[in-house]
Amino acid sequence: MVGGEGHQPEPARVRDGLRETMPDFMVPAVLMVLPALPLNANGKVDRRALPDPEVAATVSREVSGAAESALAAAFAEALSVSRVGASDSFFDLGGDSIRAIQVVSRLRAAGWLISVGDVLTLHTVEKLAERAVTVEPAPAAEPAAEDLMVLDDDDLATLMSALAEEGS
Repeated sequence: MVGGEGHQPEPARVRDGLRETMPDFMVPAVLMVLPALPLNANGKVDRRALPDPEVAATVSREVSGAAESALAAAFAEALSVSRVGASDSFFDLGGDSIRAIQVVSRLRAAGWLISVGDVLTLHTVEKLAERAVTVEPAPAAEPAAEDLMVLDDDDLATLMSALAEEGS
């Protein structure tokens, strides 16, 4: 963001205003105030010259209990962050719908069940922990025999010949 003359925008107030008119998943995770937008020779925004986003550290209570610990670990892994507190928002940490699916998948593998909709609407570890239920961890998927390709000796010889020709 770039403020007007004599006006410095406050990212927190801008985010609050955006949350009043947009769903949470559409509100940018990071808002930065710049003195001016870098422009290229054609007068367009030079995206390569923009600074990397600065993610501010949040102050959130530590997670407690098995559900919160599993959720925080899934958030941290899916969002590539080092620390997730109980009241940190999934979207403030950079979450989106694809990462919500990753969180749900990681939780399922760890023996917890929540829905993608839960992540998108509740979006904090503490609120999601109230909704999470334990389930048997998802077993590693074994391919079914009918899903595997069966090669006879002739097919294998043809494949090896083709690979040898490609390599030379």
